[in-house]
Amino acid sequence: MAEESPVPPLPQDYLLALGTMVTTAAIVEFRLRVISTQLLDSRYSGLITAGETVGKLLDLCEQITKQQQLVGGGRVPELLPLLSRCRAAFKRRDQYIHGTITWGPDEAEWTTMRSRRWKPLPEFGPAAAEDLVDLSKELNTVCDGLIACSLKIH
Repeated sequence: MAEESPVPPLPQDYLLALGTMVTTAAIVEFRLRVISTQLLDSRYSGLITAGETVGKLLDLCEQITKQQQLVGGGRVPELLPLLSRCRAAFKRRDQYIHGTITWGPDEAEWTTMRSRRWKPLPEFGPAAAEDLVDLSKELNTVCDGLIACSLKIH
């Protein structure tokens, strides 16, 4: 008979919250891709934004919006602070998506662990359903803002 693992199974509320956050982040990424193509305002916009990472889409939107403001054509001044919120939310998302979840024997709780380029020690973060629910709410708020900005552009 196999020994019982000292590591408990992942809680169901955590798994449900993780799935909700991943789905919400994918919707935000889609909205970000839409607004990127709108800002580019070219028949090649879809080709330019196809397959780009969220980071590249955020950079693109920020640069176009800043340039539009410099020349007096900025149609959506609320977009820049919204993009900053989006970037911060995706940084939190990345901790869950690109890291791993681990059971800390000293803390006796689940944590996220992510290896970072050129950093010898991993980053640790929360692995709680409540944090994921909070992140999903922030992503929903960002998504609503992106939709409102998108409607102003076209």
